[in-house]
Order: sequence, then C-alpha cells, then structure tokens
Amino acid sequence: MRTDRFTDRAVAAYKAGPVGYVEGFLSSQSVTDLVDRYAYCESALNSDTEMLEGIAALKRSTEVRRKLIEAERDEIAAGKRRLESERAALTSVRERRAAATTRLESAMAEKRGLLDRVESSQSRLRSLEAQLVEDSDRIEALLAAREARRAEQTQTPTVSITGSTSAVTGARFLWPAAGAVTSPFGYRVHPIFGDSRLHEGIDIGAAYGAPVVAADSGTVAFAGVMGGYGNAIGVDHGAGIATTYNHLSTIGVVSGQQVARGEVLGAVGSTGFSTGPHLHFEVRINGTPVDPMPYLR
Repeated sequence: MRTDRFTDRAVAAYKAGPVGYVEGFLSSQSVTDLVDRYAYCESALNSDTEMLEGIAALKRSTEVRRKLIEAERDEIAAGKRRLESERAALTSVRERRAAATTRLESAMAEKRGLLDRVESSQSRLRSLEAQLVEDSDRIEALLAAREARRAEQTQTPTVSITGSTSAVTGARFLWPAAGAVTSPFGYRVHPIFGDSRLHEGIDIGAAYGAPVVAADSGTVAFAGVMGGYGNAIGVDHGAGIATTYNHLSTIGVVSGQQVARGEVLGAVGSTGFSTGPHLHFEVRINGTPVDPMPYLR
C-alpha cells in the first residue's frame, strides 16, 4: 500500500541521516552527473509529496467513512429504540384490546343473562296474571253458584249490580280492619305487573297480625289459599252480596261456618301477590266486584 511504501522510504532516509543528499551531490563526477542526481532527488521529493498528499486524502476519506459509519450506527440504534418502543406500544394495544374484548364479552354475557331473566320474569308475570284472573273468576263462580243454589231453595231474587246500596240488609258494613285506605277501588298501575288494570277492591294499610273482622253477619263461603289472593276468606251475606278478605296471615274460620257482624275472621298478612302487610277487601254483587266504599260505615 501507499502508506507502507512511504514508511519504507522514511526508514531509509532516517538511516542515511541529514547529510545523505549533500554527500550525493558532492560525490558527483561531473556537472551532468550532478544535474542527474539533482533531478533524481527532486523526483523523489515530488513523489514523497504526492504520496503524503495521497495519504492525507486517504485519511480524510477514511474519516468521512468513519463518520458515515458512526451515523449509520446511531441511526440503526435509534431505529432499534423506535422498534422497541413500537413493539411495546403494540403489546400495550394488544393487551388493551384483549381487556376490552374481555369486558365486552362479559357485558354481552351479562346482557344475555339480563334478557333471559327479563324474559323469565315476564313469563312468570304472565303466568301470575293469568292465575290472578283465574282466582277472581273462581271467587265469582263460587259466590254465583252459592247464590244460585240459595235462589233455587228460597226463590228469593238476587240484587242487581246497578241496584242501590240500601239493598245491604238495611245497614252499612263495618270497617274490616284498623287502618286507612292505601289504594282505592278502580283502575291503577298494578304494583307487581306494572300495567293499568282494575283494582277490584280497596287496600287497607293495617299492621301485620292486626285482627280482620266480618263486615256483616253471614256464612263463610270459602276459607283457604286462593292463589294470588293468598290466604283468603269469602263471607256470603245473602241477597247476592258477599265480601272477601285477602292476603291474610292466619285464617280463623272454616267454610260453611256462620259468623256474626264484627267477629274476628283472621289476621292481616302479606300472602299471595302482595308487596307488604295489608288487607285487600272486596265487595261482590252476584260474584262481580264493586266499589266497597259506598257500603262501608
């Protein structure tokens, strides 16, 4: 290489010492020989100068390449850092996406469960509603059948639904339990089913276990569990008029028993389709429920 040649020439010049060129000129045999030696020395010096310039240019080129290599290394290192950062960000995105997917699946499962529960509840409510209608029809049929049998036996006409309240054996009914009316007769939003429907009696907000008395004398038409009405008692007062006492906690009479006006029939409760202790009291004419308020004392 050029640097190796320059090194060899430098070593030779060092060994010859500073007087090498002078001795060469002094030992010349003629002017021509001196001129030749001078030309040789000048050529050698020019060659060394060119060699030095080439080495300097090579060093500059090498330095440029070194800086380029360092710049490429820095860029590669920066690229690696960016890659690691992007990889970490991608991992974070994947983890967040996985977490979001898990939450979504959980929410969907919860929604499906909620829909299933709603459908189940709606189905149960429809079943309960049908049972409540069936229970009311059953009470109406029981009272109507009882009145029909009495009519056949006594040939006494029954009272029309549109008749006046004075048909109630000439007197008003006793208040059947101690408490105020919390829900009157008529259409209302049902507290369990949530729809608008006829409330076939009145709710009296009596305390749990409070005594329930017969509104008037009569015969117990039924006493026992009556579906959505819970523990229920029906008292036939004659002339097509009956009263029912529902959601009782206890029943103290039996079917066919004669009861006196004001006699204790049972106790206030919350059985059947009920949201809390109260007495659901009904007045029925020929089995059909009417507003009890005009009949109550």
